[in-house]
Amino acid sequence: MIVASPEQIIFEKILKISFPSTAEQILPNVLKPLTEQIISHKSKTYHKSSTVLIAVPISGPRATDRLPTVRLTLPIPPNNFDWDEFLEYFAQDLEIDPRDIFIVSAEEGSTKLKLQFSSGVSVSKKILHKIERKIKVLVSPASKAASLLARKKSANKVVETEHICAELQNFDMTSDLNESDIKLTTEDIDTALRLIQQPAIIDQSMTEFLRGKSKDITTCILHTFQQSPKEYVIENITLVHNEVLYHNYSMCSIDTEERILFHGTKKTNFDDIFDDNLKNFTIINRRTDNGWYGRGIYFSSSPHYCVTYTRSEHRIIYLLCCLVKLGRIFHVKDMSYKGKEIRKDADSHYAQVNDAGYLIQAGEHNVYEEFAVKESKQIFPMIIAGLRPVNRFVVWRDAKIANGSNPTLIQTLKQQYGFNIYGCESSTDAINILMCKLNDPLMRCAVLTNGGNEAEQFIDCCQAIRSTIPIMIYCVQVEYHKAWTEKKGGEPKIQVTGCPNDVFLFINAAFSEELD
Repeated sequence: MIVASPEQIIFEKILKISFPSTAEQILPNVLKPLTEQIISHKSKTYHKSSTVLIAVPISGPRATDRLPTVRLTLPIPPNNFDWDEFLEYFAQDLEIDPRDIFIVSAEEGSTKLKLQFSSGVSVSKKILHKIERKIKVLVSPASKAASLLARKKSANKVVETEHICAELQNFDMTSDLNESDIKLTTEDIDTALRLIQQPAIIDQSMTEFLRGKSKDITTCILHTFQQSPKEYVIENITLVHNEVLYHNYSMCSIDTEERILFHGTKKTNFDDIFDDNLKNFTIINRRTDNGWYGRGIYFSSSPHYCVTYTRSEHRIIYLLCCLVKLGRIFHVKDMSYKGKEIRKDADSHYAQVNDAGYLIQAGEHNVYEEFAVKESKQIFPMIIAGLRPVNRFVVWRDAKIANGSNPTLIQTLKQQYGFNIYGCESSTDAINILMCKLNDPLMRCAVLTNGGNEAEQFIDCCQAIRSTIPIMIYCVQVEYHKAWTEKKGGEPKIQVTGCPNDVFLFINAAFSEELD
């Protein structure tokens, strides 16, 4: 992630939405084939709802990647059999409930399915051992799933004779789910799987479209955390496709002051929220219970602020990114509206608050916007993002961070590691991040820098913030920088390299065995 100042981030510009918004911007036609596929392949893990949830790829690893996984290769094209019927037979072979099986991804040719399991299965060694035994039966022609595919192949005159192939992953790693950096609750697992399941074949053009969405959404959300003492990574991103809700939103007579706003929630059953036309939003967080600034549905323009007031025992916290029609706005400047309905001559209330949610006082600098919206028809939820806290990050300072091979290396780092890589074009941006986050003694960090742009002064500043911070100079003039760093001395020793592979070794060593 290339660091940008918060004032440089305009959500609607990054998400390519102009106001007033249009149906094509919110429910683009390019997604229709995908939504139709998902609807046609919906399994029993799907809530019966008018909402279609579209999982978006993320750049780094997920905590759910460590869940037990079965990769199936089926000797039949994907359009020649009923996926839900196959899962029924597959579940019978394994002696588990079909509602415990999630299709996380699919590929065509011979149909390839990546399957993961609900928490009831994933954390039970007894059930996993049983699946390991039963899977041997599955790949034989005598299994119920194989018999079903044989009948479908015959009916469709498919001539392949190969059997089902199955590959098991992570069946001996259930203990990883309780590691200090993960600790997923059973509800964390089940909610995440509902949001990342993708029972559809994604072609290359759709993959590129969703990757673009992922990049835009990540930029919108994570930029506000660069000046937060807490660190979060995006665990999952899901697009919300609900034509009924959008129709209600588009027909709303309130059509002014449209904004992109965020709502932090402990709620994990999103189907209920959408089915009830968002009315359950009013009981999700502590400020909407009492209506500090008027009884309504609460939003903020800051993802960071939303997460700070979303207290939860779960490891994954959820943000909803919504279109909101604020209409007539009344500025609340005192607590006289606590617990009261929103004014009759207003469609929403607005308050400027500090990071604790209290009205801003003279001299306070961290100012956040909070909005209380009167009616659910003023809201359309576009995106669900799951955030997971981590206790490490990397800062990479280079005035030319966006040039040459640097972006490719940053992208590779992001794909491998489950924490944020902050690319900073200036020493000031890098130092500000370090000063904000390293007040926490448990927060870990590694610093990469180029050799120019007053690198020695920058390193001195880093070491003044934390003397033990690991630092590497990544540059072309290796011998020159080795000379002055060796003369500088100190522990840990400043490393110098021009080899990209050394960067990975440096990060691995900096965080030892604590990598996400």
